[in-house]
Amino acid sequence: MKLRSQLFLSALFTALVVASPGCSQLMHAGGGGKRPGGHGGGGHSTGGTGQTGTPNPGTTVPGSDYFLDLKLNYAAAPIATQNKFAANVAYGSNPNCTFDILLPKGPAPAPLLIFIHGGGFTQGDKAAFFKKSGPQVAQLLDAGFAVASVNYRFLQNGPHGVMNSLADSRRCLQFIRYHAQELGVDKNRIGLMGASAGAGTSLWLAMHDDMADPASADPIARQSTRVQAVIAMNTQGTYDLPAWDNIFGPVYGIRPSEDPRFRDKITEFYGISSYNQVNDPQVLALRAELDLPQLIDKGDPPLWLDSEHPNARPEKQGLLLHHPLHAKLIADAAIKAGVEVEATPACINAVGKQESWVAFLMRNLN
Repeated sequence: MKLRSQLFLSALFTALVVASPGCSQLMHAGGGGKRPGGHGGGGHSTGGTGQTGTPNPGTTVPGSDYFLDLKLNYAAAPIATQNKFAANVAYGSNPNCTFDILLPKGPAPAPLLIFIHGGGFTQGDKAAFFKKSGPQVAQLLDAGFAVASVNYRFLQNGPHGVMNSLADSRRCLQFIRYHAQELGVDKNRIGLMGASAGAGTSLWLAMHDDMADPASADPIARQSTRVQAVIAMNTQGTYDLPAWDNIFGPVYGIRPSEDPRFRDKITEFYGISSYNQVNDPQVLALRAELDLPQLIDKGDPPLWLDSEHPNARPEKQGLLLHHPLHAKLIADAAIKAGVEVEATPACINAVGKQESWVAFLMRNLN
């Protein structure tokens, strides 16, 4: 594993399993290599008309609040379509551990797009994607895709900072892959898409070594976390937050870590009690685990990047979080590693075919 300690990850994930409320079984130490695979199908699927917004109870993983069973609550679709729509499909008992999915028409297994919403890991909802990107979603459905949108716990919902959110998104990906046959999707043609925090989460999942645990007694944890394409809008360049000084300092003379307000954000982000802990050995190991450019290597999936704030100074927090220098950092690292990149002109340096994200997704998943 690149720049990460297997022992550190094992200890961290064990702590998450033991101490976290809600979706307490979070992550297992990742297996080596970046190969798609794992156990497919299986599980138990129950169609139903459960109350929208209330996750159905399911069989939980022993010692955790993550579910094994797939239980579909059919509801009115959020866009005009003939495709079936399942709302608030629960992958864990926490109210935030749900996803919505527009199912493919079939009969062949369909490529799947999973959207992860933004909101600074403190807010946001899966429904926003269908409202904002309805026409694009319709295009994908017409092309035979399935489309899912994910909710996850926020920083304030657990004691382990951003790892709670990242682990939930990872679990949802593995849950969907485990139930791929029942959902009618192709587990080897999955793309991730996100905005802001969801973009960073998508990149973290895609660039990380495969986090499947082949030895786990939990069949969902044995599923691969590797995907085939990533779309990242308004991403952050790294979740090693003190390193943002190296992003903005050389260009704008701005060092975010010197701002007490940003230090408070860093403290909350890592789930630590004081900014003075940011260079403690365990936190340094976590920062390395979340340093997105350092996770990228040649075996990673193609990227499509966009930013809404070209050529803007990053004094305001929103611009600091979404500045195109973040996308440039990711694009430069991917190009150096030999990973295909599509980056719009808003990302400072335009790269690639300049195709739409829908065209990019269809090209890589069909």
